[in-house]
Amino acid sequence: MTGFQVLWDGVQPLLAKLEEKSQADFLGCCKRATLLLRNNARKKTPVAESAVYKNRKGEVIGQHKGGGLRRSLRVSMPSVSSPGEVGYTIHYAPHVEYGHRQKIGRYVPQIGKRLKASFVPGQYFLKDAVEETRPVFQRDIKETLKK
Repeated sequence: MTGFQVLWDGVQPLLAKLEEKSQADFLGCCKRATLLLRNNARKKTPVAESAVYKNRKGEVIGQHKGGGLRRSLRVSMPSVSSPGEVGYTIHYAPHVEYGHRQKIGRYVPQIGKRLKASFVPGQYFLKDAVEETRPVFQRDIKETLKK
């Protein structure tokens, strides 16, 4: 699974206190945060439009069904023995997240065009989802510690 590890400043001490207080509360907070991150990532994942590609004679030479990146989103829930994970299984996910280089002038038959830009900037959809989840996770930890 393609992804990255998230270490938030200020959250680690709170998590340590919560784990010390109750393992069940700790796992509950982590599971809620993992599900929220998955939902936020799903909302922010870009989806390409479906398309049918034809050659100059009008014959179908290929087709693209949009949403492959979103469909590849996977989650593993945290447990006592392992941390939770949210990530993408499709091979091009890091290239969409961080951006990628391409060769100017290269003809791509699937779209019937030549490439014009030397770099396609990243969309940072997973990073944005993580940043959106952070304050909710911190608030949940603090509320659980108060109980």
